[in-house]
Order: sequence, then structure tokens, then C-alpha cells
Amino acid sequence: MGNSQTFKPRKITLRTTPLEINLSPTSERFLYAKSREEGISDLIYLALNSKDEESWIFFSSPPTWLETGDRHLTDPSKLFVEVSMNPNFISDILAVKRRYEFWHIHPALANGDYDRENPSSDDMRVAGTLARWASQNGSLADFYVVTPTSVVQYNEGGILSRSKY
Repeated sequence: MGNSQTFKPRKITLRTTPLEINLSPTSERFLYAKSREEGISDLIYLALNSKDEESWIFFSSPPTWLETGDRHLTDPSKLFVEVSMNPNFISDILAVKRRYEFWHIHPALANGDYDRENPSSDDMRVAGTLARWASQNGSLADFYVVTPTSVVQYNEGGILSRSKY
């Protein structure tokens, strides 16, 4: 799990604004006090209007969204910024027993290098890893990607459901 010797804590700032893409090069993370429905509405807006990926964890009690993405541009020719998650940061969060919802967006304005309507093989691999980490702590994890047309629930094995909006 988390390794406190290599994990550098980040400043977490509470916000009440709509969820947003954190392009800050600083170590700041954003925590949003809003309901699941409000957050999903914000994610749909971002999927339709952003060119960058981002990820969040939704906590139901109290209802909050924690931005978790780390910026990285794997290919300068791409028109969008991909996102990854710091494994130490996430494993430290998963050490607390609860139910987690992992969310991220596939932006509409990306250049089409991947299938924006479905979770990528990378998304499913990460879901498997996070689900195992959560399970080791007696927690449960659900995974969602908001695409330009739908909300997709998935796991390591594939798509579980798709809700068009």
C-alpha cells in the first residue's frame, strides 16, 4: 500500500465551484463539497467541453469529490493532456474502509487517438489494481468514465452499464 517515505502530501483546498480540470503545476489538490448528482453534471459538462482528462474520487458521506489526477503529456502531438494517479496517494486513501467511486472523463475535444466512448485497456487495468487495493482493506470500489455521450460503469473485465444522457 502507501509508502509514507516516498509519498509527498499535497495541499488540499476545499471548493464549492463546479468540478474543473486542475492544470496547476503545484502540488495542490481540490476537494469539492457537492452531491453525486451535481458532480456528475459537472463531469458531463467537462466531457463535452474540455480537451484534457481528469480524475476524481467521490465520497458519499459527506458528499465530496476529490480531484486525483496527475498531469502528463505522453505525446506532444496529442491535442489533450492525459491523466494518471499517484499510487501512493490513492493507496493511502483506500486504507480507510469505505465505498469508493472512481470517476474520470474522456474529453470530446481530444484528437481521436483513442475510443472516447469506452474505457481504455489502461482504464480497465487501473480499475483492477484499485479494486484489489480496496478489497485488501475491506473496501469496495466502483469505476466510471464520463464520455461525450454517456456515463459508463466498468471494471477490469469490461463494461457493466452505459447510461446515455
